[in-house]
Amino acid sequence: MTEVLRLLALLSSLILVLGCSELAEQDALTSQTLGQQSEAPTDTLHYFTTSPSGARSVLWRGEAGVPTTGTGTLRRTRLAVVEHASGYAPRGAISASGRLGWVTLPTDRRHGNPGEVWLDGKAIDERALYLQTPLFVGEAFFYLRQEPGPERFGSNGRLLQTKDEFELVRIDASGREDILHTEVALWLHLVGRLPGKPDHLLVQRVRDDGSHLLVFEPEGRLVATHFLGAGAVRDLHPDPSRPGWVTYLESQGGPQGSRVLEMNLRGPSTASATAVSHVRQDQLSPYAAPLPLRSGSILITSSDPATEEFRVPLFELDRGHVLWREHSKTELTYVLLGSEGQRTRLVPPGDAAQDVSLLRSSR
Repeated sequence: MTEVLRLLALLSSLILVLGCSELAEQDALTSQTLGQQSEAPTDTLHYFTTSPSGARSVLWRGEAGVPTTGTGTLRRTRLAVVEHASGYAPRGAISASGRLGWVTLPTDRRHGNPGEVWLDGKAIDERALYLQTPLFVGEAFFYLRQEPGPERFGSNGRLLQTKDEFELVRIDASGREDILHTEVALWLHLVGRLPGKPDHLLVQRVRDDGSHLLVFEPEGRLVATHFLGAGAVRDLHPDPSRPGWVTYLESQGGPQGSRVLEMNLRGPSTASATAVSHVRQDQLSPYAAPLPLRSGSILITSSDPATEEFRVPLFELDRGHVLWREHSKTELTYVLLGSEGQRTRLVPPGDAAQDVSLLRSSR
């Protein structure tokens, strides 16, 4: 019995020593190690911060499930540095398994030039449309190419917006490239996955008559086209509280001429049919930026006319935190706000690279 007690005491001392050693080293560890040691589930954000010159961006992985730093900043790990043309920060996406892809403009190119696509740490295409964000559907990576079309003039001789040729490109998990869809339009924009059918892709198309929502099957077949509206349409989001629904903002001009519309895509299912949109909230400013939440509510841009400060909702994390972009006269801040008032910055105060470009999750 005496030998057993001595052995237990020795083990306890060894565990205590190891524990103290681990605590002493913890401040020097990366946030990746801290996340692995945490017993609580970790929500991860991948994002770029851009230098004041606009020509250098750093890719970070931040862990929202571990304690913040002493300045209330997300613990984060630096993953990569990207040099690019000034003012053209990377626009990126991340798959469920952690694959990374982004589009940026190389340092030797200027506005109007094609962008460069990076996937899994390698440049794979130099003909991409920069002014869009790529995305993953499963492990398949999607982005757009754009070939500028000829100038157009109206009957009065006025120069009209150019119709360009767009290609919807898919890179599968093996690296094979497929062009899924080609068409001439004023604009094409990758939206995300179809609620309720996560392997289906949503694409917004703009023509002279207005905006349309296109639904593609994984192999690229167009299965439905829905008319969104004749006005300017943006902030199109799948509604996480209602599979099959999307919400978006339509601007009809004027200081209170915007409205939030909602649409159930589970209705018509043919390429020529369209679902019917309904007004959910109207008389909004052009900067409303609606964000639907898992709870069923919608967040709208908030502002304070007295201080000229405003906040724009960007993204909801699984843990109930919402990422906001806060603007003041002197500062731009990206901050996670929790349901109980917790406040976590994505960039430490005093860091000159406050501007953030969030990588879109495939979840």
